[in-house]
Amino acid sequence: MRIPPVYYRDGGRKLKEEALIMGLRSTNIKMIVTDLDDTFLRRDKTVSEYTADIFRRCQRAGIKTAFATARGHPEKVAPMELFNGRIMCNGAVMTADGEIYRQTIPYHEARPLLLACIRRGLHVSSQFDDTRTRKSLT
Repeated sequence: MRIPPVYYRDGGRKLKEEALIMGLRSTNIKMIVTDLDDTFLRRDKTVSEYTADIFRRCQRAGIKTAFATARGHPEKVAPMELFNGRIMCNGAVMTADGEIYRQTIPYHEARPLLLACIRRGLHVSSQFDDTRTRKSLT
């Protein structure tokens, strides 16, 4: 997105921030969705102050922010206050406006497929409940 040039008196940071927010408000952008690992998060799983600042500015401009990730419990690495919505477990669990939406596959239905994958030598990674317990497939 390109924000039109603005000329500032005194080079004031507050004026620059207000111009950025006004520039964001004048766009058609409604929401920004980002992946977490190696996109929003740095390789050491931290968030740069620059990235956090941009997301805060977007929120002040009325732009919704969300992340989409394969992670089941991203709250340990992602600062939740920077996001209005969350898409987790490769889309199986979503939160927005305080509501939680789930579309998961019950264990008894997933087990035969997972066993067939294992028998064919495929790597299988899955999560079966919110408590993060491990279930033996054999």
